[in-house]
Amino acid sequence: MKNALPNNPVFLVAPPGLDTSQYRSVLGRVYKDTITFAPKFFSGIAGYNRLMIDSNFYRAFLDYDYILLHHTDAFVFGTDLSQWEDKGYDNIGGPIYEFDGTMNPKRYVCAGQGGLSLRRVKSFHDIGKSSGPYIDTRT
Repeated sequence: MKNALPNNPVFLVAPPGLDTSQYRSVLGRVYKDTITFAPKFFSGIAGYNRLMIDSNFYRAFLDYDYILLHHTDAFVFGTDLSQWEDKGYDNIGGPIYEFDGTMNPKRYVCAGQGGLSLRRVKSFHDIGKSSGPYIDTRT
């Protein structure tokens, strides 16, 4: 398996006690560390969604300007993340549309797809520390 991002460290995020040895073996030299979070964050979509807005998740990555969230069912075909980082966006990810009963909904809601998204760590850390939901509707 060829790594499309060979110069970027890879962190695994897992509940405590999960055997990540096979992932570490596949990742080889790019594997940096496994960071664990409470099992409640891995009990389903709702738990995962809570993790993605938890400031503690992003605190673990504050040494980095950006993180690429990359689920195991996503593919990366390019090698240069800096071209996207240079755009200065807080989040680059798949769009979410308001369902209107059709196969091609028209109303864009936000970029929130976490399966493959590039996120500015400090921005998400700050949002996670806020007391309520944050939606920026500026275009």
